[in-house]
Amino acid sequence: MRPTPKNHTTAISLLIFFVMVLGSPPVIAAQFTDLNGHWSASCAYESKTLDLLSGYPDGSFKPEQYLTRLEALVLFMRAAGYNPDTKSKSKNEKTSLPANTVIPNVPWGQVYLEKAYADKILTQTELAGYLYNAPASRAEISVLLGRLFMLSLPASGAAVTGSSFNDLGQVSPDVLPYVYAVTNAGIMAGYGDSTFRPDNSLKRSEAAALLAQLVEKQWIKSVSSRVLEGWIKKHTEAKSKETIELVAPQGVKNIALSPDCICFKEGSTCPIEQALYWKVRVYTNSKNVAACIILLEKRTDEPNEQTIRGTIKSVAVGQESYILINDLDAREQKIPVYWGINIESSAKTSDKGLAALKAGTFVELHLANQKVTRLVVLNVKSTSGLVEKIDNRYLYLKSSGSSKSKNTVPTQFMNYSRARTVDKDGKSTSVIRGDSVKISYLEVPADSVAGEIPLEIVVTNRPALKKVSGKVQSVSGSSMITLEKNKIFSIDPSASVYKKVNKAEPVSALFSDIKAADQVQLDVDGAGVAMKVTLIIK
Repeated sequence: MRPTPKNHTTAISLLIFFVMVLGSPPVIAAQFTDLNGHWSASCAYESKTLDLLSGYPDGSFKPEQYLTRLEALVLFMRAAGYNPDTKSKSKNEKTSLPANTVIPNVPWGQVYLEKAYADKILTQTELAGYLYNAPASRAEISVLLGRLFMLSLPASGAAVTGSSFNDLGQVSPDVLPYVYAVTNAGIMAGYGDSTFRPDNSLKRSEAAALLAQLVEKQWIKSVSSRVLEGWIKKHTEAKSKETIELVAPQGVKNIALSPDCICFKEGSTCPIEQALYWKVRVYTNSKNVAACIILLEKRTDEPNEQTIRGTIKSVAVGQESYILINDLDAREQKIPVYWGINIESSAKTSDKGLAALKAGTFVELHLANQKVTRLVVLNVKSTSGLVEKIDNRYLYLKSSGSSKSKNTVPTQFMNYSRARTVDKDGKSTSVIRGDSVKISYLEVPADSVAGEIPLEIVVTNRPALKKVSGKVQSVSGSSMITLEKNKIFSIDPSASVYKKVNKAEPVSALFSDIKAADQVQLDVDGAGVAMKVTLIIK
């Protein structure tokens, strides 16, 4: 039987709807023909790229056309993750409904209507006399979104009291909490004249804007992996293939551009070249190719205001990223990260973002406006040994110990007092001559006369003073004493000298009182330097 004009019209409208809303492959132009200069253009292209809202076969989007109730129901149910008409659905699986339920028959989308009732997205009262082809109002959309995304509903009285809208007096008490729920969530907004206009019908342009808000606020989980944020560091063209290098705290990604990729800056289209060094939001299509790019904020290189060195304790990467660092004063600092951060490293970890930084990694943070704008992973080496000498600026090791470096192991370290000095448990301490230490340091150029720059000194052992007794072989002024068998000991300038006669208590003496052949007892530190000399007289 040939279709009647009415049936024929219904079939065409059904086909157009499934192309428009459900993302069936439309044969349309790369860009919409009726969005040039329209305020919703960027939202429409975002929704198109993410397969949330498409256009018509003639290449138009029809931004001023109203959305019907059924179109709105199916559109936002699919955005929320419902897909009851999927081909993988079992033929024997049916939505469970009470026996006395009355569901209106509609020419298409019946499974959505049934699922909406089963999941309490629509009530029996709302289905009574359901006019599927009537335009959906803003009030109805607020109820639909509130239920689909399970928004927290404020009490009606509290919502009215705190209202900034002046036209909600006639809104049903059952609907009013949903109006406030969607506005509090930032999904819908009012107008500049403090109205919400609950009875206004929703246009396709406004539906696209709502979808954009839902995506931006991460209510639509199904497309979250297809929306990327960062700043564009590089744009390349090679053999008809365009790519961008997107840098973010999460890492660096090279993303291919669709031939019909469209960029928006402040609501107007712009060439991709203008996106360099801008923070952007990149929307990728089902083939993981960028098809829509929104410019958000120009990246700026602010003058460096502060530099902090230390080790990574932990990082948090997200909408707001932070670095927890243990600085060289052994203090923990939690520092926010600028979205345009540059990560520099001799290894490939810089491409993997902040999350690739392991705890204990030495870094140098450059801050501007109290945020990390540049992070340099320091090329740190380490060595171990015994502290032989310390003066005002330098620390000297007696033994170079072992080092990961194949080069000569350093024994002289400049500005040691600026290094973080801790014990084996990471607690602040001081370093003295005779300590066994592990030093993490930065190398200086080979032709530099200065010593290496220590970042951290870990005191691994501090031996107690050792008592050494013997007969004096010779004395060199007040700086050195030689015991029998040529055992030579340096004398610390601050060493104390005592004289002990038989079993009497020791009394202070002078170093000049000590002569060859005298019996002495030395209290020697770990570096072999005498800190105390006792002359024994029997």
